[in-house]
Amino acid sequence: MISSSALKQSLINILRNFTAYTLLSMIFLCSNFTSKAQEKKDGATYKERKNVIMKEQISILKNGSLLVRLKTKSNTIKALKEIGDTVKANLVNENQNNLNKKIISAFKNNFTFSPVYFFFSDYSDTIRNHKFNDVSFLNEDLVADPTIKPGSSRFLTAEFGNVLPDAASYFSGSYLAQSENGLKREESYYGSTDTKLIAIIIMSDQFIQLCDPFPYYVKVGKEDPTQKGLDNAVKKLNAKLVQYYSSSNQ
Repeated sequence: MISSSALKQSLINILRNFTAYTLLSMIFLCSNFTSKAQEKKDGATYKERKNVIMKEQISILKNGSLLVRLKTKSNTIKALKEIGDTVKANLVNENQNNLNKKIISAFKNNFTFSPVYFFFSDYSDTIRNHKFNDVSFLNEDLVADPTIKPGSSRFLTAEFGNVLPDAASYFSGSYLAQSENGLKREESYYGSTDTKLIAIIIMSDQFIQLCDPFPYYVKVGKEDPTQKGLDNAVKKLNAKLVQYYSSSNQ
């Protein structure tokens, strides 16, 4: 007879293997490592796999929570203080705090798809490892509140930042190009590779940006958005998530 501890360890190993498989699949499907020839060859299979994984992600979010990562710009502030520019360091800190408060307000007032929680980017590795007890979650004043804890171990993450190239841009090969330091290997892509799109972005629990058909971002457009701009973006994101969840369960 298998002991309870052995059975528990077996279940943990199965879960780890499944999580690793899903993670690797997501990296492949949502990255730009798929060649044009491979897409033509496996187009239907590729789309089907991507649809399955994205449906899993929307289910995780609906039945779990959204953890929003707030940036601190701590490295920039530290560097400014080290060169004696305290005034600019304080200004950077104040501006980032104001942006973070606006982000919290936008989600609290416009996001209803799932429970939402906020944490500073310093806890990224801790969140990635699902160690909620070691994370200081924040209230609307950016103050750590020990009473705030996600009610579910299942979650996706989000942040305000630049959208990365998704599966709309594909790696088509590499070539040698002449540079001032001699020959240099360059990578060639087709499709969009614009990374300057500023948006509210949805990511996996490992901070991997999701991809179509999941509504993984909503454009904000400004690095210093107004409260109204963020409110509208989060409201639009919430509506898209509701619509995608409904369509994926039909």
